[in-house]
Amino acid sequence: MSIFSSSSSSSLLFSEQQTSDWAANDSEIVKSIVQAKTTREVDQRLRQAFLGTNKTSSFQPTIDSMDEQSSSETTQIHSKLPLSRLSLSVSSTLLRRMAHVSINEARAQKNQSASQATEDDGLLREDILVDLLKSIGAQLVTARRSLHSSTTLDVVAMSDVLQAFAVFASGGSSTREKLIPLATIVVELLDSVERTTLYSIKPIRLVQCLQAITKLDIRQSSLQQKIYERLLRPDAISRLPARFLAHGLSTFASTQQTRSTADTAADKARYDQNTSIKLLSRAFMRRLRKKKVLEEATVEDLTRALVATSSLLKLGTMESMEDEVAIFGFTSLRRALDLHLAIKKENGSLLLMTSQVVDLISSWSVLTDRNREDTVIDHLMQVCVEDGVLQSCTTRQLVSIINAVQKLDVTDRSQLAEAVGNRFLTLVEAQTEAQRSDEINPTFVNELLRWSILNHRKEKEVQRPYIEAALILFQQKTFLSRCSVAEISNFLWFLSSTRTFNEGVVKTIGSQLLDPDLVDSSSANEASRILATFTSLVSLAKTPPSDTVLQIQDDLFHNYGGHLLTSSLTPAEISSSLYAYAKASYLHDMGIFDHLVGLLASSRRVCTSRQLSQSLWSCGKMAVWENYNLINGAETPELHHDVPYLLDAKLVAAELIHRVKDLTTADISQTIWALGRLDIQDDAMLSAFIRQAMEHSSELSSGQISNILWGMAETRQRNTDVIAKLSLRLTKNEVYTSPMEASSALFSLGKLDWYDEVVFEKLSNTILEQIEDTNAQSIANALWAYRTVGLPAPQKLLNTWATEKLGLQNFKVLEE
Repeated sequence: MSIFSSSSSSSLLFSEQQTSDWAANDSEIVKSIVQAKTTREVDQRLRQAFLGTNKTSSFQPTIDSMDEQSSSETTQIHSKLPLSRLSLSVSSTLLRRMAHVSINEARAQKNQSASQATEDDGLLREDILVDLLKSIGAQLVTARRSLHSSTTLDVVAMSDVLQAFAVFASGGSSTREKLIPLATIVVELLDSVERTTLYSIKPIRLVQCLQAITKLDIRQSSLQQKIYERLLRPDAISRLPARFLAHGLSTFASTQQTRSTADTAADKARYDQNTSIKLLSRAFMRRLRKKKVLEEATVEDLTRALVATSSLLKLGTMESMEDEVAIFGFTSLRRALDLHLAIKKENGSLLLMTSQVVDLISSWSVLTDRNREDTVIDHLMQVCVEDGVLQSCTTRQLVSIINAVQKLDVTDRSQLAEAVGNRFLTLVEAQTEAQRSDEINPTFVNELLRWSILNHRKEKEVQRPYIEAALILFQQKTFLSRCSVAEISNFLWFLSSTRTFNEGVVKTIGSQLLDPDLVDSSSANEASRILATFTSLVSLAKTPPSDTVLQIQDDLFHNYGGHLLTSSLTPAEISSSLYAYAKASYLHDMGIFDHLVGLLASSRRVCTSRQLSQSLWSCGKMAVWENYNLINGAETPELHHDVPYLLDAKLVAAELIHRVKDLTTADISQTIWALGRLDIQDDAMLSAFIRQAMEHSSELSSGQISNILWGMAETRQRNTDVIAKLSLRLTKNEVYTSPMEASSALFSLGKLDWYDEVVFEKLSNTILEQIEDTNAQSIANALWAYRTVGLPAPQKLLNTWATEKLGLQNFKVLEE
């Protein structure tokens, strides 16, 4: 493509509303050029003009014949035009027209395959432009040299040159570098003229000049300020139609964005410009809201104006104008939706394009006044879901939509969330099938998955497409290799939150996380999340995880555990890290676990009760593996020496006593169980927790009851009233009990020497009814309990014990 080609679609250079400006220079050549619509037509009109106006001159076209071998039938004439003879006014007209033609031909080229004619037009266009720019450049240099002379500067021509430069500069960095110096001269020349001369340029052209200066990134606050002052006059604003008002707002937003990122001093000139832009933005908004102007605005104009206004609001330019901005946003958005719905109703076609809908939603989320009833958001959601807008969205656009929806007060987002998820899944499947997963941005994936969990965690149908898309992506090493450690940790959190275990995915993610670069780049917070969520995922496996998964889990603790040796972790991160160590039963590097318990104990007063009770449970769990004994043939651990973190654990328990009235049944059961595991013999403390448990006994689950009974047994708290009440609840049909919970309860009752035939029969029947899901250890615990209290064990339990645990075949008990 030519270095002077352009595909700009938002330039203001070529509005039909500007043709009257050419009355300032009505020569025949100008009239001819402004009518040309293609490069070839420009060339032809120039030749006709030169031949028609220079019959007695020395203009003689030079002819360069092509190589005879390249074409035996035709000879192509390529004659140089004497463009240096053109005046600046005519040269600017020609440059302006060439910019217009370049845009149109670039658009046309996108819609058709490249042909020889297209290539020839490109070469011809470049030849004309190279000579034309040389001529204009020479004239600009000459004009600058005579800057302080009495020579009158053609400001209209200068404005045309500036606007054309802005168009061509978008063709590439090399072209831009060549044009910026010339454009800077133009700006200097325009700034040098008297205000009365500058203001002879019509308001529409002044808006175009501002747009060109912004696009070219030329820092010329003086000229911009003069233009602002002219546009602030009522007679100027009243002559601006909707299209130029929208482009003006867009230019103001771009200017303010550039200033916000520039390291410049807040001097008077900048203050004056900020004030002027604020006043102009308000004036442009007010005019665009007028009925006549609003009715002539297109959807493109309205969208551009809304995007610009939301940017100005975010940049602080419209501070104290929030109400007016909200009204303008509502009026413009309502008009855009009305136009869309009218066309849809008339012929079934859709006026709003996907990008425009995305821009409208994003802008409205910034502009809306949440104190007022929002009567347009439902229509926006309807357009998104029912008009097929989402079906052509990219992942970037999907993220823009969900971010906007989060800010807006949308009452029912489920339909939209499901539609977004389905589109996300479609994109992932298509790009995976085409082996283009490298086009999927991990940041956008992270945003989409996170949004689905935060807003629709319990809606399985909504979650389905997000989970399916995630499982496809997370098995691709090429995708994961482009992800940061923070993003992968969030992916694990998503899988854990949706309770989605897939061994292949867990292996792939775990292996990627062991990359040394990711390990080194991890923060303590990310390490905590990785260990907690990975362990949580492994615990979701319905069958014992493979040795490979367990080895990866150990490697993750070994590699990421060191990051936890810091005091910067939050209570939630400390608690979840402790829980991960306990859940994974990771006994290496126990110094890290000791550090975490100490850290939690020192911050216990700012922890939640859930964090404290869960951490205390983790201490009890780890104590099990640090002190392991066999008791009476049953594989049951018993604490036989103090663990290093025992004192810190007692501090945590003491803090829970102060909050005992606020504890949930889950907190109480975990705490009593942990006290038993840690062998903390404190009757007053245990009694307080047990009393609280009894006050909520009707809410206790079977698992919580078995934990409380076990804690009481370990701490030798044989309170008969409590045991009777808890045992009775286990016999209720509405309380579901798993075989493991029944076995644990029986074992605890055995240690408490609690003889109750009804309870024992109920719990043993629970085991027998689910014998396929019962392991031999659970049966052994139950049989031990029967023998301890002196009750005869059920025959089926004995048979199962003999075959499953002892491995006896054809076992038969002789009847007496």
